[in-house]
Amino acid sequence: MDDMKMGSMEMDDGELDDVHRASELKKKQVMAGMAAIKRRKPVRQHDGYCINCGKESPGAYCDLDCKEDAERFDRAEERNGCKA
Repeated sequence: MDDMKMGSMEMDDGELDDVHRASELKKKQVMAGMAAIKRRKPVRQHDGYCINCGKESPGAYCDLDCKEDAERFDRAEERNGCKA
């Protein structure tokens, strides 16, 4: 086939196939990212108490240890299939 001219660049069919594959890959990555955003778990509204232990707190967790414990528990539930 004839070479396609794009400005001062010339691309043969093999290069166009590479560009097409790269474009398709980028499109798939964008679609996967959008799907991941839609799958995000809902954020619980802060009610003045720690999500993990229930003590009064100015933030979602009373301290860093409580936050780490809650995240570790969530990961364990996901691994064991208890949580969707």
